[in-house]
Amino acid sequence: MSDHAIPCTVQVLTRNSMPGVERCLKTLTHFAEVIVQDGHSTDGTREAVKKFPNVTLMDQDRKYLDREGRITNFAEMRNESIDAAKYDWVFVVDGDEEITVAMEDEVRKIVGKNVPGVFQAFRRFIVGGVPVMFCCGYPTIQIRLFHRTLTQGYTKSVHERLVLRPGVIPEMLSHELPTPLPPAYKLRAKYHRYLQMEVRRLGVISWGRWFRWILIRHLKTAFGYSLRVLWFRVTPKPGKRMPLAYEWQFIAHALRTIVATCPPVAARTLSKEATASHTS
Repeated sequence: MSDHAIPCTVQVLTRNSMPGVERCLKTLTHFAEVIVQDGHSTDGTREAVKKFPNVTLMDQDRKYLDREGRITNFAEMRNESIDAAKYDWVFVVDGDEEITVAMEDEVRKIVGKNVPGVFQAFRRFIVGGVPVMFCCGYPTIQIRLFHRTLTQGYTKSVHERLVLRPGVIPEMLSHELPTPLPPAYKLRAKYHRYLQMEVRRLGVISWGRWFRWILIRHLKTAFGYSLRVLWFRVTPKPGKRMPLAYEWQFIAHALRTIVATCPPVAARTLSKEATASHTS
C-alpha cells in the first residue's frame, strides 16, 4: 500500500458496466483497496478492472444471481465483500458513480482520524451531464461510509439497508455524491426488477399489513411527489429540474408497488413463478 493511499476498502458492484466502471475506478485510485464484485461480465468490464493495481476482482456469488445473472439478494452480496475487506473502513460506491476530489479529501480526513463512525451522503442526480437541483425524490440520502465494527451487515434483499449497532447515530458527509441516471426507459426496467424482488421478499402479506405499510405509505408518497413536481413547474427556480419522464417513474413506482404487493396479485405472481420454475 502506498504511504499516501487511504486505508479504506471501497465496495463496487458491477455487471457489464463499461465504460462507466472504468471512469468510476479512475476516481478511486487513491484508496488502498477497491473490491469490484463483478457479475461475470462479458463486455470488457473484467479486463478494464484488472488494469487498476489497487483493485481486487471478486466474482459475484452465483447463489445470489438469477438465471440471467442479475442479483437476487443485494444485502448478502454486499455482506460478502464487507467480510472480505482488508480494512475496517468501508466506502460504498456504485459502478456508474465518480467521486469528486472534495469527497475523496473528506473521506481521507475521516479515515485518517480513525474514530469509528457511520456517514451518510446526499446523492445528487445527474441527467445529461447536468446536476439536477429540483427533484420530487429529494433528499436521497444513503449510508456510504462506515466503520464495520459499528454495523451488523446489510439486510433486505432489495433496497438493502445497513443495520447499525445500538446507539450508533449516522453523521452527514458535507460533500455530495454525483449519481448519473440512465435513460428513463432503463430506469423503468430497473424498477420493475426491483419490484419483482420486493414481491418475492414480502410474499403474500395480510390485508391489514398491506393496508398500513403499503397502501397508505405509498399513496402518501405518490401524492407528495405529484405536488412537488407541480410546485417545481409553476414556480421560477434557478437550476435544472428533473425531467418529467424521470419524475413520472418515481411516482409510478410507488403506485405499481401498491398493486404488485396486493395480496391476491402477489399470490398470482408467486404462483406463476413457482410453476415456471417447476417446469423449466
